[in-house]
Amino acid sequence: MLALAQGLGGKEAADMLGISEPTVRTHLQRIFSKTDTVRQADLLRLLHNSTPPIQAPQRPAARGSGDRIICSDDAAAAVE
Repeated sequence: MLALAQGLGGKEAADMLGISEPTVRTHLQRIFSKTDTVRQADLLRLLHNSTPPIQAPQRPAARGSGDRIICSDDAAAAVE
């Protein structure tokens, strides 16, 4: 699926995956059957609309030397 989403054809997808082109077609036909789609464009639209966007992980804000963190037991600990 991802190979096709990147614009590769069946032959290129097969080469990338190390399988034959008829195997790619068989997999596509089974996916079409399970998703009630008949065209690759419909399948890719379904995939795009059902996949949550991927977000880059948030980096924690840098803390300066001597910042303090309040622990769960309300005790203050100095961060070095």
